[in-house]
Amino acid sequence: MKGARYLIFGAVVACAYCSAFSQNSPSCQADLQDLKLPSRAFIDGAMGENEPPVSLLFSQGGVDAYAATDYEAIKALRDNGISSTDEAVTVIVVFQDEQVRSSIAKLLEDGGVSPENAQKVKFKVFQFMLTPIWVDNVLERKWMISGYEYYEPYSCVPPSQRRESQAQYDSELCAATDYCPNQIYGIFPLGGLPPRMRLVPEDSNVLKALEMIRSKLAAYGLPN
Repeated sequence: MKGARYLIFGAVVACAYCSAFSQNSPSCQADLQDLKLPSRAFIDGAMGENEPPVSLLFSQGGVDAYAATDYEAIKALRDNGISSTDEAVTVIVVFQDEQVRSSIAKLLEDGGVSPENAQKVKFKVFQFMLTPIWVDNVLERKWMISGYEYYEPYSCVPPSQRRESQAQYDSELCAATDYCPNQIYGIFPLGGLPPRMRLVPEDSNVLKALEMIRSKLAAYGLPN
């Protein structure tokens, strides 16, 4: 029994060491200061494929906004008669300015996320869905938020908690709810978000990013 207690204690210490090592590692600290997203991503619910290319849309106001949408794959599917009523695109917002990042961390803490996790937040992933809604008794399709998640850099995840080889994410971003341990907080309910939470905020970086993606979809002759 005494030996078992030592084994348990040793495992706890090792786990704590791994966690501290990962969070304070040079790669984690560098990514918290300035995260450059890779060329592809593992994400949920993307149109076309689950590993779309990642492209920078703009940088302003202390954030970098990216699109994670494979326009060519979407078009190829549509050209072959394959489409879905749940058409979705993805926007990734990286909090590059430390003041902006700190304000997001405080928001998460106020929402119940532990300070340890909240302080590692670095980016947020939005999914938008082209949703049928009634407007003045007319059925229209409008882009609305279907879910969002906050993430820390994958380099900040303790090695003991990584479900895949780190090498897998050297050139690909892990931002999916099912198998990415770097998620800090997310809301992606099966029944969908409440209507008030689905509206895209006006005069925001998110709205600007969505409008740029819509322009790209239009250039490919896709619903936008």
